[in-house]
Amino acid sequence: MHNTLTDRTRDVHDSTEYVTPRPVRIAQGWMYVQAFLGIAASVLLVALLAPSGPLPGSVWALIGVSVAFYVGLGVLGGLLDSRRRWIRVTALILETLMILQGGVSMITGPNLGTAVGLIVAVVAARYLAHEETARWLHR
Repeated sequence: MHNTLTDRTRDVHDSTEYVTPRPVRIAQGWMYVQAFLGIAASVLLVALLAPSGPLPGSVWALIGVSVAFYVGLGVLGGLLDSRRRWIRVTALILETLMILQGGVSMITGPNLGTAVGLIVAVVAARYLAHEETARWLHR
C-alpha cells in the first residue's frame, strides 16, 4: 500500500527545481575562494606592515573596507541558495567592479596577487551570468 503524502513529499524533494544547479554551486565556490583570499591578503598586509610601527587610521580604514567587502561577497555566495534575484544582481555588480579594478591594477602594476584576484572574479562572474544560474534564480 502506498502512502500518498509520502509519495508527494518524495516527488517534491526529488524535483530538480529544488536542486542547486552546477553553475550556481561553481559560482558559490569561487565566491568563497575569493572571500577567503581577500581576507587572508588583508591579514597578511597587516602582518607585514605592523613591524614598522603603528598603522595610520587611513590604512586601518582601507583594510576594514576591504575585509567588509570580502565578507559581504562570501555572504552573498552563501545566500545564492535562497534564490533571490537581488543577490545575483548584487554579486554580479561586485564581481564586475573587481574585474575593472583588477584590470586597471594589471595595467598599472601587474603582480601575481592581482592576476589571481582577477581570474577568480572573472570565473565567478562567468558562472553568475550563466543562463542556467539566471533561470534558476529568477524562477
